[in-house]
Order: sequence, then structure tokens, then C-alpha cells
Amino acid sequence: MGVVKQSYETVESYLSTLDEAYDSFKVNQTTVAATPDRYERERERASAGSVDLYTKVRNDDGEILHVREDEGVVLPSTRTTSERFERSAFDAVEAQTGVECRVEGIEQATILGIRDESEEHEPVYRLAVVFEATHWSGSTDEAALWRSNPNQPSLIYG
Repeated sequence: MGVVKQSYETVESYLSTLDEAYDSFKVNQTTVAATPDRYERERERASAGSVDLYTKVRNDDGEILHVREDEGVVLPSTRTTSERFERSAFDAVEAQTGVECRVEGIEQATILGIRDESEEHEPVYRLAVVFEATHWSGSTDEAALWRSNPNQPSLIYG
């Protein structure tokens, strides 16, 4: 089976797993063009069955937890090939921020069709999931902060 078909079937399988575990959630689909180098990285990730997980953690004041990075602030995130999505998201939040959270649901899942801008290859498919969570315990470390306006996750990152 080629990577294109395999990547689409993996995304469908992941969505099915998430659908069984969570109440309804929004599913989007978008296609993006990538440079040949980036396309190759995304093709490798698609072949490995990688899924990108973001977690939107709210505190009692309704603020959203973010992580400081060189390019600004972003939602806590991770990439995994394990179908233990919720556990992977929880672990990433704790490791990146010092905060423990309780995953409440899924805000959205996005099927990413990633095509080579040179059009030499067929698109591959990846999944990005944004979990909704609430602050459970712990204080933010120096890499994290609470903000009233959430940044939308960048659905493809290097």
C-alpha cells in the first residue's frame, strides 16, 4: 500500500478511535502546499502515522495556557504515533508547563492534506487534534503563561 492511501486510512482510523471515546466534535479538512523539503518531512510523518495534538487548557478565570517559544506563544502540543492521545496530550502539558490538566473533550480535529507545491507527488494526510481541558493542579513554570486570548495552533510545524 502506498503512503498516500496508508496515510488516509490512518487518519480515518484515528478519527474512528476518537469518535468512540468522545462526544461529538468538529472535523475540518484543509489542503496546504509545502515546499519539497517540508513535504518530505510531512510524508515521513504521515508514513509513521504521526498525529499532532494541541491542548487548550482553561483556568478558573477562563484564561488559556500557553508555552513561550522563540516565535511567540503557542498552545502546549506534542506529536505522537501512539493511539493514547489523551495521555500523550496530558503528559505534554505537564512536561511543557508544570501544570496538570483534565481533558474534557475535543474542540476540533483537522484532516490535513499536504501536497508538494512542485506537484511532483500526490498529497499525504495527517491529523491535528485540539483537546479542551481544565486546569487540575500545579503552577506554571517559567516557560508557560496564562492568556485571555488563545492563539490558534499552527497545524503544521517543523
